[in-house]
Amino acid sequence: MVDISKLSQLTSFDLSGNSLEGKVPSWLFSLPSLKGLSLDFNQFSGQLTISEDVTRASPLTNLSSLMSLSLSHCKFSGPLPVWILNVTQEIDLSDNQFTGKLSSMVDISKLSQLTSFDLSGNSLEGKVPSWLFSLPSLKVLSLGFNQFSGQLTISEDVARASPLMNLSSLMSLSLLRCKFSEPLPVWIWNITHEIDLSFNLFTGKLPSMVDISKLSQLTSFDLSENSLEGKVPSWLFSLPSLKVLSLDFNQFSGQLTISEDVARASPLTNLSSLMSLSLLHCKFSGPLPVWILNITQEIDLSYNQFTGKLPSMVDISKLSQLTRLYLSGNSLEGKVPS
Repeated sequence: MVDISKLSQLTSFDLSGNSLEGKVPSWLFSLPSLKGLSLDFNQFSGQLTISEDVTRASPLTNLSSLMSLSLSHCKFSGPLPVWILNVTQEIDLSDNQFTGKLSSMVDISKLSQLTSFDLSGNSLEGKVPSWLFSLPSLKVLSLGFNQFSGQLTISEDVARASPLMNLSSLMSLSLLRCKFSEPLPVWIWNITHEIDLSFNLFTGKLPSMVDISKLSQLTSFDLSENSLEGKVPSWLFSLPSLKVLSLDFNQFSGQLTISEDVARASPLTNLSSLMSLSLLHCKFSGPLPVWILNITQEIDLSYNQFTGKLPSMVDISKLSQLTRLYLSGNSLEGKVPS
């Protein structure tokens, strides 16, 4: 027990990166002025429960003063406590042992300023509720390494209200190693900076047309380890800020061609912003496209069905930073150029 009256004006409390253990005491959640709490990288354990006395007194049961809560890399377990969703701006509960489902209904007005929400590396399950995609200020959402399942659908009410149906505030979405299935949802193409949907069960084709203006700042796009099929559309190679593109282990097929309109506009026809391209274990065929050799650092086209010869002449200045080139498992022929 501590004398809470002495801590009534405490606004920030950071114990991260130590070797503290045991349960987190309830009084820590009843500090009336606390805005930032960080307990990352400790050996805490057990559930995040609040005693009845604290529940009656704690502002966390109403609209909390707490703006930022970071509890990553501890050993917290059990279901997510309801009061977590009163934290107003940043929530990081990644790499713990939380279980159960996300609440299907919440008071979204309390989360109108939430900018970052990280639940990755837990054992959460069930469907992701629609309200999570209607938070107007959310910039970063990470749900990777959980047991979520089903489709990423948005209810009609949320679809009408959600900024994700327009140009979203969401900049980074990470859903890797969950169990999401069915086609990619349309609203994915409104995310502006980073998209990681790798190691899921997504099926179907990529859209042949998207509004590229919404993706002009997209830097990283990872769809590897799904069951996507069909041709890769030309627009994917005309994104001006894209640095990393990974489509590994899918059922894509056909040639990697770029339409004339895209070829005229695409930076890939010059020295591309694209630094890493990974297309291994797909079913791409035909000759290697010329623009591949504009990628600056890593190229992996192994285990496809590419044919033909490597070009005898290239502009080596564009490849001065290339560290990896994998072409194994294809049907390329002829001499290896010097």
